[in-house]
Amino acid sequence: MSESITVTRLGDGMQGFGIPSSRFKTTRIHISLFLPLQKATAAQNALLPFLLTRACRRYPDYSALNRRLAELYGATLYADVDKMGDRQVLSLLIAGLNDSFASDGTQILTECAALLRDLLFDPPVENGLFCEKDLESEKERMVQRIEGELNEKRVYAINRLTEEMCADEPFGLPRYGTVEEVRALTAQDMAGAWKRVLREAFVNISVTGQKDTSGIFRPFSEAFAQIQRAPAKMPALLGGKAPKEPRMVEETMGVTQGKLVLGFRTGAMGNDRAVIAVRMMADMLGGGPYSLCFENVREKRSLCYYCAAHFNRHKGLLLIDSGIEEENRQKAYDAILEQAESMRKGAFSEELLHYSKLSMMDAAKGVYDSPSALDQWFTDRIFNETVTPEEYGRLIASVTKDQVVTAANALQLDTVYFLGKNKE
Repeated sequence: MSESITVTRLGDGMQGFGIPSSRFKTTRIHISLFLPLQKATAAQNALLPFLLTRACRRYPDYSALNRRLAELYGATLYADVDKMGDRQVLSLLIAGLNDSFASDGTQILTECAALLRDLLFDPPVENGLFCEKDLESEKERMVQRIEGELNEKRVYAINRLTEEMCADEPFGLPRYGTVEEVRALTAQDMAGAWKRVLREAFVNISVTGQKDTSGIFRPFSEAFAQIQRAPAKMPALLGGKAPKEPRMVEETMGVTQGKLVLGFRTGAMGNDRAVIAVRMMADMLGGGPYSLCFENVREKRSLCYYCAAHFNRHKGLLLIDSGIEEENRQKAYDAILEQAESMRKGAFSEELLHYSKLSMMDAAKGVYDSPSALDQWFTDRIFNETVTPEEYGRLIASVTKDQVVTAANALQLDTVYFLGKNKE
């Protein structure tokens, strides 16, 4: 990437992140609002970005807002919420055509930024409260999102493992809150949440695409300057400690395929340099079709339909999830642990290390293929050293077999979750 990343201080607990790229015809303006993940506020925070992107005072309903997006050459608006370690991240973003493509000279991105600012700072509240009809509509949509994750059994199993494994840590909380918490939200709750988030969130505004960010950052810095800010202290990276004996959690449900998830503590978290060997170890265990779990658990022994490893560097967790027939539960469990033991002993080939490096470096190169991937890459590194995909590729290339073995020997099995069929 020839263009340079720029970081601009925009105010107290607020920064602008310029990610220039000449490869795209569109630019993505992404407001990330970071807050401590807490049970008392998780559902309020999660609902807020979806409620805010419904309308603003200037465009007070769905039709008016969509007409405005159409006028901006078909700009698109999104909202999202996620977890980053023990932090909750609320996202509001808009993607618009670069100014150079406007046939009438419209400053498309400046107008997009102004619209996003209005949605965030000037919602159509009456007497300080959000419209009850809009609130109830968004609450119902949020319930559908939560129930959608319950119905997707692979996602459900991973979420349940995380809840059990991190029961005493904020990361164990669901990113959307619970159905009961969402249904209980009132207009007063959301009005308070809106003011609190503007006051307390750490704010990052990423502009991915167009190089000139001055007209994009200005509307937000001016608006936030009118607020008496008191940014909350962000939680430190805490990885938790594995018990002496792994916790075993079992549930039944109307499923056709059992779900087995193993959760390990790795002791490694934070920036890419600190976790690169763990990332590679996870990929070699259960990344691509070259991995040990794919080859030895799925292909050779036919013990599962899938078996994949996922590493979370913000919490230092390694999860291995698989879909199995219930009668193969113990065999699959033993076989997965055998692969981890092979990693500890260094009983893997240089060829496997080579294929893993190629795959991970290709994935890093692919970050530049879309504005969303590029934005996500750098947003994920807001609180750590900013490593570019090229630098990441060089880190991957430098990993040795001994480093992978050391990372594997730090693995500690914390929790095992199994979702089986109802006996009825």
